[in-house]
Amino acid sequence: MDYLLFAIIGITALISIVLLPKACSEHSFFSGLSPDGKQPNALTLTFSQVTTWIFARSLMNAAILGYYYGIWGKLAYAGHYLSFLTGWKIVNGIRFKQGFESLHAFLY
Repeated sequence: MDYLLFAIIGITALISIVLLPKACSEHSFFSGLSPDGKQPNALTLTFSQVTTWIFARSLMNAAILGYYYGIWGKLAYAGHYLSFLTGWKIVNGIRFKQGFESLHAFLY
């Protein structure tokens, strides 16, 4: 079972590397643009968020909640993944509806 988790994470990483476009300049990298200057699509943003959040202690949090609260802790933690949709809507609004080039520009 331990190897299954590593396999799923590895396969997800490989799929994201193969499917997602690579930045070819510093400006396109920091602006989140594809090599031909297009804005990122929902798939790109989803892979970016999932990868970031998985490695930001996500798995440890699930284990801790499962240990202390059993199945209810696991279900509550699984429900937090709905926040990916919320994050997508917020980022989409800031970048494409408010006209900021990046989240850094918005925060500045």
